[in-house]
Amino acid sequence: MAGIEVDFLDWMKFFVPAPALLLFPVWGFLLMFFKPEMKHLKKTKQELKQEYVNLPAMNREEIITLVIFLMTVILWMCSPFISRITGLTIPIMIALAQNIGIAPLTIAMPATLTTSMAVAGVFVTLIASVIVSLVIFGVGNLTGLY
Repeated sequence: MAGIEVDFLDWMKFFVPAPALLLFPVWGFLLMFFKPEMKHLKKTKQELKQEYVNLPAMNREEIITLVIFLMTVILWMCSPFISRITGLTIPIMIALAQNIGIAPLTIAMPATLTTSMAVAGVFVTLIASVIVSLVIFGVGNLTGLY
């Protein structure tokens, strides 16, 4: 769309460090807003393992979800090869929305504002934006992008 190709490895260079740095601050904020109801699980490790063993086989909907997820990951990881062979690129949802005349916020905003975690989400977003910006700047400097 903007003449910039972002394949899976390029994306990973920028967006693996950020979640690693966000893990503990986000966990802390969530614990501040949503206090745990219990200190320890009522089941032992062995009971949990037994419940896992007793799980039924995946149903049709679960299998379809797994297949779609795996196809998405595989297509995303292989997108440079696919675009070289076919000349097609795999669009990102928001970029696709812009192309068909839908404002990107109509896709992104309802998901962020209609959850019960909206208040915590505001704080997490503020912290995340700072950390992600620093990571992008740092990785950009290390890789010679800036």
